[in-house]
Amino acid sequence: MKSKFAAFLIAPVFLLATFSYALADGHLPPAKKMQIAEGLSKAEADKSMNAGLTIFAFWNSGDEKYAKEILPENFIDRNLPEGRPPGLKGVLWASKGFRTAVPDLKCSIEEMYVMKGRVMGRLLFTGTFTGTFGEHKGKGQKISFQAVDIYNVGADGKIIDGWHLEDYLTLFKQMGVVEMK
Repeated sequence: MKSKFAAFLIAPVFLLATFSYALADGHLPPAKKMQIAEGLSKAEADKSMNAGLTIFAFWNSGDEKYAKEILPENFIDRNLPEGRPPGLKGVLWASKGFRTAVPDLKCSIEEMYVMKGRVMGRLLFTGTFTGTFGEHKGKGQKISFQAVDIYNVGADGKIIDGWHLEDYLTLFKQMGVVEMK
């Protein structure tokens, strides 16, 4: 019988090898906090962790190679915003559009939870609003807002579907798109 302590000690050993994959080109800082579900095999944990690190590298860098590597064409966005195309196309469209407004956008992983067939991240997006967002032109405002992403990972290690929740109210206030009194 494995003890909880033994599982806790083993996890960091293979975490280091896994992190090197996504970190090799410098597009993703390590998670500030990582939790791996108890009882996962190394292969199960690696599959979910690599999926998470790859998609979060995409959100951090905007480099389409990460999204194309981890999302199939028929990826399902479970809370697809109105006007966004479905599938991989929609994810690429959203990133490109947001980077038009915030060209220096960065995404850090504040917390990452790895489970069998699922990965969840609490993310912090930061940057400078110097571009355009709809009819609004940036004036160099700093932006900082949080998001939570939850992804299901298929047997092939690709992300099948996902949910996301962004703190748009904070973002839109910082951009001057909405005013709160």
